[in-house]
Amino acid sequence: MPTLRPLLLLLLAALSGPVAAQGERVLRVCMTDTPHEPWRYTVDGRVPKGLDHELLNRFGQRSGWRVALQTVSGRRCLIELQQGRADATVGLSHNAERAAYVRYPMRGGRPDPALALRMDGYSLYHRPGFALQWDGQSLRLPPGSVVEVLSGQSVIGDLKSRGVEFVERGREAEHSLQRLVDGQAQIAALPTSRVEALRQRVPAYAALVQVEPALSVKPYFAVFAEGFAQAHEAELPALWRAFDEASRFPAYQQAARRSAATTR
Repeated sequence: MPTLRPLLLLLLAALSGPVAAQGERVLRVCMTDTPHEPWRYTVDGRVPKGLDHELLNRFGQRSGWRVALQTVSGRRCLIELQQGRADATVGLSHNAERAAYVRYPMRGGRPDPALALRMDGYSLYHRPGFALQWDGQSLRLPPGSVVEVLSGQSVIGDLKSRGVEFVERGREAEHSLQRLVDGQAQIAALPTSRVEALRQRVPAYAALVQVEPALSVKPYFAVFAEGFAQAHEAELPALWRAFDEASRFPAYQQAARRSAATTR
C-alpha cells in the first residue's frame, strides 16, 4: 500500500522531535522544571518565565540556532543529554560523572570560569539548637544525623566525599525548608541563592540557621551533550561565546551578582 508510506514518514518525523525547516539549525535544549527564581519559574503554574528563558532567546538571536526547549525534571534532563535526545542545557555545575557525557568549556584541563553563566552553591540549614561543626573542610554532625537533599542535586557528591549520610527527598527547596520548620527534618543541604530568596519572604524560614561558610560554591555553565559536541567540534567555541554574550544583559548580570553574593 504505497499511499501509506508518506503518512508513515510524517508520523515518524512528528514522534522524533522538532523538525527543522530546510537550512534551519535546531538546538534541543532541556531545562529542569524545578522553580529557581529568577532563573526559571512559571506564571499561573503554566507559562515558563525567567532569566534563563530570556538567555535562550538571546542566544538564538546571536547564534542563528533555533532553540527547541523541553522542561523536565533535572534527573530526566541529564538522562536526555546522556542518551542523545537533548543537545544542551544551561545552568549545570561540573562533576566527573556529568563530564563523561556532557561537554564543558575547558581551559587548562578545568572548566573555564570565564565562561560560567553564574556562581551559586549549596549551604546547610537547620533549626536553632542543632549542634554541628563545619570549618569549610570537615563536617561533624550529631550521631544519627541525616542530611536532606533535593533529588539529583550535585551537592550529593560533596556529601559523599565527606562520608556524610544523606537522603534525597523531593525537588523543591521550599518543601525541605518547611520540613525543617515542622521538625520533620534535622538538617538540609540546599541551593543557597534559592533558599535565601525564600528566607527573605517567609519569616519562619528566616528563623532557620544558615551554616557558614557555604558547603560548596560552584560555577554553572551552558553545556552540550557529548554526541552533539563531537558532531560540532569546530563550532563549540563560538557557541559558548554566544551564550556568554547572550548573558550580558543587565537583568541577568544583576541576578548573577546577587547569586554570587549569597555564597560568600
